[in-house]
Amino acid sequence: METVASNTSPTGPLATGGAARSAESSGLADSDVTDEINRGGPALGSLMKAIGKVVPASQRGMDEVSVATAQSLSNTSIDVVAIYEQVVNKNGEMEDGRPIIQKLPLINYVMPTFYQWTRVHMQADMQVSEFNSENGFNVKGKRSSVDLNLNGNAGFGLIGGGLGLSNGSIGGGLDFSASEFERGTTATNSVDRAAGQLHLEATLEPRPDITLPRPLIVQKGPRLRVTASGVEQIQGSSPQPPPPGTTPQPTVVGRRVKLSAEFRDLDGQPIADAPLEVRVSQPLLGIVASNDSRTDAEGRLEIQINREGNAFDATRPPESVLVSVSRNLISQQVSISV
Repeated sequence: METVASNTSPTGPLATGGAARSAESSGLADSDVTDEINRGGPALGSLMKAIGKVVPASQRGMDEVSVATAQSLSNTSIDVVAIYEQVVNKNGEMEDGRPIIQKLPLINYVMPTFYQWTRVHMQADMQVSEFNSENGFNVKGKRSSVDLNLNGNAGFGLIGGGLGLSNGSIGGGLDFSASEFERGTTATNSVDRAAGQLHLEATLEPRPDITLPRPLIVQKGPRLRVTASGVEQIQGSSPQPPPPGTTPQPTVVGRRVKLSAEFRDLDGQPIADAPLEVRVSQPLLGIVASNDSRTDAEGRLEIQINREGNAFDATRPPESVLVSVSRNLISQQVSISV
């Protein structure tokens, strides 16, 4: 006969490392991005400082090159047409051209380009992050067992007419064992990241305040002079008939300005029967010229600029108008108010 008795304790606590152990007991530090910021801030500041030094140095270098180029151009002289003299006849046509050659510095015609930084824009973004984690499990167990063994045998017979035990034996044993175990594992993970983006934009343009010089043009020939008088009102009859027994009153229907053009030769003699062209800056204005727009025996042409009809508004003051009188290459402009 064999009897076995066993007893096993419940399984120990099963949990993650965060529940089994605190961050303090495991030595795991809290997430903190202060160190990343402290490292990234000076790096960004150093970059801005470097750009602040590079831009003025680059501008100074460009200016020095331009100055050296200008000095070289100033020390180089070439033969150029400094003055171009035009000889015009009575018809306003050029008969002869006389260029006046002069030795001038090359910089008068070839100007070095001066560049400048008009805009330098920098934009920087920095992202920092830190992540700490711990996970795992811990299993505890306990087990004990007791074994009891009993062994025996016996013989029975008649002794003297009675029942009795003639021969027999009995034996046994006791075994006891106990054990405890603990299994656990822990994993930690730490992520520390600092990243950034930089966008730099710069605009380099030539300076607009430098232009090339132009040669002087001198014209010899007839002279045209235009003079203007004051503004006059243009009166007309009222569209509505006046009441009986009353005198009709004049109505202002427009304004006009009279001009006189004189066309004379180089020696001051009048040029007669010369056609002159008259233009105004406002196309709605009317132009009336005497003698079919040709000068008379005294070299004069009477011109009248009228503002009437759709171009006239009695509630608006006189406006500035540019009048141009010309004979081919010979021209004269005058500004009037009408």
